[in-house]
Amino acid sequence: MAIDKIQAESMNLADTYAFTGTVTGAGTNGRMNLLATTTVSSAVADVTFGSSYITSTYRAYFLEVFDTQPSSDNVQPFMAISTDNFSSRDLDMINRGTRDLGNDSSTASAAFGDVYQTSAEGIRLASGGAYSAGNRNVSLKYQLWNPSDTSCRTSWDWEIIFWNYDGYAGKTHGAGVTNATTAVNGIRFLYNSGNIAKGTFKLYGVTT
Repeated sequence: MAIDKIQAESMNLADTYAFTGTVTGAGTNGRMNLLATTTVSSAVADVTFGSSYITSTYRAYFLEVFDTQPSSDNVQPFMAISTDNFSSRDLDMINRGTRDLGNDSSTASAAFGDVYQTSAEGIRLASGGAYSAGNRNVSLKYQLWNPSDTSCRTSWDWEIIFWNYDGYAGKTHGAGVTNATTAVNGIRFLYNSGNIAKGTFKLYGVTT
């Protein structure tokens, strides 16, 4: 039985609809599929998305972090990745970032680079320290490329906005790469000291 095509003018999309079947193409630009959301309201040591999310299904993953705060002052946000679902620290990583930090009269920029060898924290996302009080939040966009492809090294890039501990707003952006082609199956956000007091974390799989 042939089914006639429904014209756009025949539907009122202002109504509320419940989809009970499989819906595709509804993500951002039809490419980003929301996999998980974690909302922190009581302090935790880290937020982790492990091997149940970081799989060979997607060639890229995108993490959005909204309004997170550390439990203590003057600490740095970090991102860790793992090849064994964080059973051990087994991955060498090279990381490079640039900080733009503005104050009332001038803008200062500084580059920072790190080589981490089985670091407990992982990769550093900001060279300044974040506040723990008030409305001075940290927000982040982070992309992970080719985590399951063992023919090339896993890479990442990020952009983070935060209030530096000296009282001025700061922005850091950068990129990094692993020193091996081992598949990555976990990512983790944390601070280098203390806990995460609050924040919302959304993980997306990006189709290519």
